[in-house]
Amino acid sequence: MTLRYLLLLPPIATLINRTFKDIGALSVRSVDLQFAKDSDIYAFAKKNQYVIMSKDDDFLNQIDKLGSAPH
Repeated sequence: MTLRYLLLLPPIATLINRTFKDIGALSVRSVDLQFAKDSDIYAFAKKNQYVIMSKDDDFLNQIDKLGSAPH
């Protein structure tokens, strides 16, 4: 099974896709979520079974608000 990551920075998604064949990565920009609220990004990731990779610790607050993190 391929791991799927949703990242906030497009260059990191590109680097992961070029480097690791068993990991798929998208940037929020590539799915038109670059201006979305954290809760919308979180919901997208959870619905589509993506793991969020971010240096933004606001996503930790989403666990308290919306339940378990996407994985």
